Amino acid sequence: MINMMHNELELPVYVFTDGDPWGYYIYSVLKSGSMSLAFQSDRLATPDAKLIGMTMEDIEEYGLEHVTEDLKGKPRGLRRPNKGLQTYSRRNGLRMDAEKGMAETA
Repeated sequence: MINMMHNELELPVYVFTDGDPWGYYIYSVLKSGSMSLAFQSDRLATPDAKLIGMTMEDIEEYGLEHVTEDLKGKPRGLRRPNKGLQTYSRRNGLRMDAEKGMAETA
């Protein structure tokens, strides 16, 4: 939907995030697409999306550790986003059905 609005209505896409690693992950999915829907990335991804927000580099460069949550508590598996999301989903009582691409309550 975001990609369609960007292309058809020529609307700019800005993604606002805080210093949370999940926020940056969401931005990367909007910009590049997700691994699970790689076959549709050309229709779903919005490469022109711009990030507005604090990055992990900003935290270190500007000494913003005091305004962020404990960095040790960042989500695991961000190098392998699907694994991290599966862990997150299990913790929240959700089971991802990869065949249907839908979340079901456990």
